[in-house]
Amino acid sequence: MATPMMEHPIEPQLGINVIAMENTSAYFDLVQSISSSEEKWLFFSDKKRVIASKVCIFLGDPASGIDVNSLFKKVMFSQLISFLQDEQYQELHEITEQLYQFMVNLVMSNEMDIELDNEFDPKLLLELFHPRLAESDANSAFEVLQDIIKIAGALQVEQTLVLLHVFDYCTNEQIEYLQRETLRQELQVLCLERSNQPLEFEKGRNWYLDADWTELY
Repeated sequence: MATPMMEHPIEPQLGINVIAMENTSAYFDLVQSISSSEEKWLFFSDKKRVIASKVCIFLGDPASGIDVNSLFKKVMFSQLISFLQDEQYQELHEITEQLYQFMVNLVMSNEMDIELDNEFDPKLLLELFHPRLAESDANSAFEVLQDIIKIAGALQVEQTLVLLHVFDYCTNEQIEYLQRETLRQELQVLCLERSNQPLEFEKGRNWYLDADWTELY
């Protein structure tokens, strides 16, 4: 991650990483670059420039409610389909063919001018059952974050999870716990914080941009 104004890029590691900013404009530029893929900040993967949405999942403020089902839906479907063995995949294909033939007969018997698509897509079948991720009844931002890390770990999410204002809601002990869980699950989390001073966190995972965009470590 970088902007033309920065001397060195920011390189997050596995676990929790923190970018605190005094400069309000810089903060909102980074949030927009990740959440809407505006190119005010530049993102790289394996030294190649990429769109932020390809390498990040923007979760936002945990206290405002996070719809993990819509955010992780693509990953969830891909993992479910990856579990299919060859014989199961074939069985699913045959079931789809039966459903297709049923609908064709229905259309023809009622002389309806309708065309049907018989392309086999397991994701469309999954949609019929409205799969949702199991969440606990979280009562605090910390519990929401626990849920997210548990779910993302189970789904083996590879993208960076981006959160806002985590240090406003969690104690140091809670953040240390989340760090241990994030590392155990081999996840990468980026916390974006508005602050007039550097936040205390692990060296090498902590960046601070002051009003002049000067990087402090």
